[in-house]
Amino acid sequence: METSNKFEFARQRAVKALIARGMETVIRLYGPNSPDPMPYHGPEHTMMVITSAGRLADAALAAGKITASQHDLLMIAAAYHDVVQDEGHDNEALSAELAARHMNMVGIFAKEEIDRVQKVIAATKVESVADYIIEQSADPDDYLTMLMADADLSSLGLPQDQYWDSACRFFAESNPGVELEGETLRAFIKDQIRIVGSHRYHTAEACSLFNCQTENLEFLHKMLNEPGA
Repeated sequence: METSNKFEFARQRAVKALIARGMETVIRLYGPNSPDPMPYHGPEHTMMVITSAGRLADAALAAGKITASQHDLLMIAAAYHDVVQDEGHDNEALSAELAARHMNMVGIFAKEEIDRVQKVIAATKVESVADYIIEQSADPDDYLTMLMADADLSSLGLPQDQYWDSACRFFAESNPGVELEGETLRAFIKDQIRIVGSHRYHTAEACSLFNCQTENLEFLHKMLNEPGA
């Protein structure tokens, strides 16, 4: 029993250290004081995804849908899912490789766990955005991948201030130097109405926790109809 407790303590310490290392990597590479700051794929988004993944994992664990060990793996994946943002490369695969390398260095995780984290990170890859429907790479037979995909897009269903801050960051990163005003703002709002209105989460946990899509749609329509917008 004592040996088991020592292992569990070491594992939890390793999980926390990896989450911190993933977050620190994003801050160093893409934070406001980095050589390549990223308005969207920076510390704010990673912290949001870690928080959302934690809420989802807690709910799924309580419902018996995942194990405590899988909870750990989801949190590591959330921290590492965007550590590589190198345009022209497969960011998800490279992020997964870095997570695997750091997990191997710890020496406490089984190969199957490391492989699982890599698969979970891959679930955040966007396959298409046809008709404003964001299609991710979650495996319908792997609940952890669905939880990860939902955490990555949790902002669409978070309260208005969190949703809009994330949306504006996405615009700033996608349109460097462009002011979000006038006709540009109107076009962006219309696009967001389509995206928020069409998005469906993969898991029951996400539908319950990220339940502000209707309110966010109302907020967007109100902005669109305001004089001068």
